[in-house]
Amino acid sequence: MISVGKNRLSGFTIVEILIVVVVVAALASVVAVSYSGITDRAKRSAIQQNLMQAGDLLQVYSIHNKRTFPVSLEAAEETTDIALTVYLVDTENKNYCATLTDGAFSYSISSMLDKPVEGVCVENLAKNPSAAADITFWSLNQNGQLISRSATQSRPGSHSSGSVMTTLQTLNSITTQLWNGSATALVPVGPDEKLTISGWVKADVAGRSMSMNARWRSASISEITPGSSIPSASMSTSWNRISFTSAAAPEGTVYGHVGFIYINGQPGDVFYIDDVMVTVGEIDYEYGDGDSPGWFWTGTPNASSSIGPSVPL
Repeated sequence: MISVGKNRLSGFTIVEILIVVVVVAALASVVAVSYSGITDRAKRSAIQQNLMQAGDLLQVYSIHNKRTFPVSLEAAEETTDIALTVYLVDTENKNYCATLTDGAFSYSISSMLDKPVEGVCVENLAKNPSAAADITFWSLNQNGQLISRSATQSRPGSHSSGSVMTTLQTLNSITTQLWNGSATALVPVGPDEKLTISGWVKADVAGRSMSMNARWRSASISEITPGSSIPSASMSTSWNRISFTSAAAPEGTVYGHVGFIYINGQPGDVFYIDDVMVTVGEIDYEYGDGDSPGWFWTGTPNASSSIGPSVPL
């Protein structure tokens, strides 16, 4: 006798289908991450290759132009045929720093570097940012106080062996001012521009406070407004970094006046300031000066602003 059974349809269960979906999704995620990584590496590589080419062409330009580089971003782009993001030179066009950005990636090359490094070319407007040899461009806004250069106190990792040292004698607060920029000894800044200021500070006595401010001045050095400042922060006997971004400068501003304010001090207190960074804009950059790798002074070392590649913090 021949027995004929019912036909059974074969297929996947719901559980099996879910497992396949999860596996496919996981594989897609891996592929997407891998593709993103490859794309990022390709962007980074392209930026660096273009900057190397730009650096070579700028060096050729320098050879044919009495060891000077193009004076402006437009001239540099014409020389290299590359759309640079930033291009800065010193006062005699003897050194340059160029940046190329693609999306989230920025690299820079300068006349002091043989290959691109990560970061953006910026100018530190502080003329004597670490009191390398003296306290030129630094002053006090109160009489009867002492300001000098410490030859023994400097931030670990600083290029300088010294720092600015201020000693209180009679008052319980004092402003140590950094007067930078042109012959008028102030930081050059225009209307609607902001200054981002940072510095490393410490005191010989814990529990004191420190604030920072930026005041605005006209071409005649007259004060336009008191400017802006940050709330005071407690200081310690070890080096700490403080920073702030000012409000926009008002109409008529030609110079900014940077101050570090020591508060609640007692006669005999000593506090120190080192590695000051002053840049135009709202981005807080890692410290650099003319002695940092890839950087150069725009004029006399430790008596001029400096330019080089830095990374945002």
